[in-house]
Amino acid sequence: MKLIDADLKFQVRHMYNKPAVGGQHNHPCYELVYYISGTGEVTIENRSYLYTEGTFSVILSNQMHFEVSNTPTEVLYIGFDMSKKMVTLQEGVFSDVNGMILNYLIEIEEEMKAKKSYYVSAMNLLTEQIVLKIGRMQNNEKEEGDIEKAMSYVANFIKMNCMNGITVNNLANSAGYSYDYFRHQFKRHFGIAAKEYIINERMRFVKELLLNTDYSIKKIAKMSSFNSPVHLNMTFKKIEKMTPLEFRSKFKAQNPYHNDLANYRVK
Repeated sequence: MKLIDADLKFQVRHMYNKPAVGGQHNHPCYELVYYISGTGEVTIENRSYLYTEGTFSVILSNQMHFEVSNTPTEVLYIGFDMSKKMVTLQEGVFSDVNGMILNYLIEIEEEMKAKKSYYVSAMNLLTEQIVLKIGRMQNNEKEEGDIEKAMSYVANFIKMNCMNGITVNNLANSAGYSYDYFRHQFKRHFGIAAKEYIINERMRFVKELLLNTDYSIKKIAKMSSFNSPVHLNMTFKKIEKMTPLEFRSKFKAQNPYHNDLANYRVK
């Protein structure tokens, strides 16, 4: 589900060469003013905020505001509407620590100048990216249910990549969690350890190959990232209480498994 549907209304770059006072005004849309250089103060609905180079102000729809610059100031600003407002913005002045907001604004400016195919859609998408970044910046708390969503992504990843020798450490890094925290959350969510879950998925993949192909054990071992056919045989027998060849012989004729090998990406 799309959280934001942004509609860019205007984009302007302006230079105040001398200290100046801007007239009090408002817009029937959101406004973001980026201070590329200079210092001063912006007042939004009678609340004053200091701005410096590399900061930006967020002004909500119809809020009265004005600026007083202390030094020559260059600004790059946009106005936009959102038909979906599931990301809530707060007014004020904020620091663009890594320059990401400015980069998006410059991309919008370049799209406006070049006017290549689909430039309007491109500018709206960039505006949506800006809103998402600011929304995250203003709300440091993790989204409710983020662990459950992360575990769902991890489970899908394991299913699609179980044959490629993934490790628990790989998964923890990909999910953005520490190794110990990830292991704890994984077991809480699925009821088994992540390592065991990976092995089970690899065994499922091996079974698919055994039942739906005539590949040798050597080839299946290589396709499923086992060190050798011996390693595959030992692991398979430990879990299934029979060798891969015995499994193939016993079940291939009846084959209760669906042939869904197309769902796998084998390296």
